[in-house]
Amino acid sequence: QDTVVEIINNESFIYTIDVTGEYNIYEWYKDGTLLPDQISNTLYIENASYDNQGTYVLKVTNTNVSDLELVSYDAELSIITGIEEDVIENFKMYPNPADGNTLNISVSDPDEVIKIMIINGSGQVVMLERVSNKNNSIDISKLTNGMYIVKVSYKNGHYQMEKLLVK
Repeated sequence: QDTVVEIINNESFIYTIDVTGEYNIYEWYKDGTLLPDQISNTLYIENASYDNQGTYVLKVTNTNVSDLELVSYDAELSIITGIEEDVIENFKMYPNPADGNTLNISVSDPDEVIKIMIINGSGQVVMLERVSNKNNSIDISKLTNGMYIVKVSYKNGHYQMEKLLVK
């Protein structure tokens, strides 16, 4: 499943996907763009920074099986710098706990929001929503009961997270 990985600014990022077989060709992509220097099943970025944030995907082909192409789930890389006291961005989420089929999220400036993710306790992205206006209704009827994290990502690299309890 899709995964969110958070590392501290300037740390190295190492992400491995287990792939068996011989004669495999590995290609990593960031936000749809091929990374020509990444040619193994392990993605390695030394001193990762905000420029490295994005969605990474591994595509595997095989020289003996020409029609075969395996594509990994998304690995979303976020760079964190620590706790910031003054947060410019603002979002509100209700109801919480959520016991119905709809979660409402209001954002102060929808043009500055990239996406809203709902992440389960294993760090997997279970929902990904794009924002088009200040008030957004998200259908959460397929979520099982439990604790989730709602992450709002902004264009400036910042993000806000809040716990969500689904009953």
